Amino acid sequence: MSGPADGMVGPTADGSAESASDDGPADPASDGGCRVLTGTDIVSIARIESLIAEFGASVAERLFTDAERRYCRSRAHPAQHFAARWAAKEAFLKLLSVPSPAVPTNEIEVRRRESDPSLSLGPAAAAALDERLDSLGATPAAADRSVSLSHDYESGYATAHVVVAVPEVSASAAAAGPSAEGDR
Repeated sequence: MSGPADGMVGPTADGSAESASDDGPADPASDGGCRVLTGTDIVSIARIESLIAEFGASVAERLFTDAERRYCRSRAHPAQHFAARWAAKEAFLKLLSVPSPAVPTNEIEVRRRESDPSLSLGPAAAAALDERLDSLGATPAAADRSVSLSHDYESGYATAHVVVAVPEVSASAAAAGPSAEGDR
């Protein structure tokens, strides 16, 4: 996935962003453009801490996956890690651009990798993203997802930014239909 210095142009009429690049098409079926969907959220760490204190394990089990709970509880300040993951789930739901999508939050998982976090989607979350991309004429299989988390226990906030980018297919490539390789 490209970084912010790649020439984000601004929002389109449907709220997504377009990318401006002089690198030319990366894919023969692409006209060089990229459709970018973004979602951002900020969460009060104290709010998440008080929810967990008030409702205990039941709220964490409803909102987070087993792996997320294990990771967060292994940290010095679990609430800030829970808050960052909650912000990522909310950010993902925002990029879908539909009111109250029927996606359980435990189907959106932030996974910890050595270099950076990643977003793993369960069946309902993946279907909701595929539907959103299909509505834009984008190929879900070509989607590149990234998530960025930030939290500061001292300031009391956690934030997340989720980006899904897909190459835009030129009108002539779209009219030609699937490639000889078939749909992926």
